Amino acid sequence: MKAYVVFIREKTVDPDELKIYASKAPAGLEGHPVKPVAMYGHYEVLEGPDAEGAAILEFPSMDEAKAW
Repeated sequence: MKAYVVFIREKTVDPDELKIYASKAPAGLEGHPVKPVAMYGHYEVLEGPDAEGAAILEFPSMDEAKAW
């Protein structure tokens, strides 16, 4: 059964630190069977607090997601 990891960016405190993170984060996915489903594109908040962005990663299984 597939597993999903959901990231929600609520508020950027330091844009320069976010740029550093964004440049390094993709390397953390290397060697893992991950499929980006949604990556900070257009979204609409239907309920709850607003957010700056969201991303969803798909893994083939919960074990693969946990191994990541």
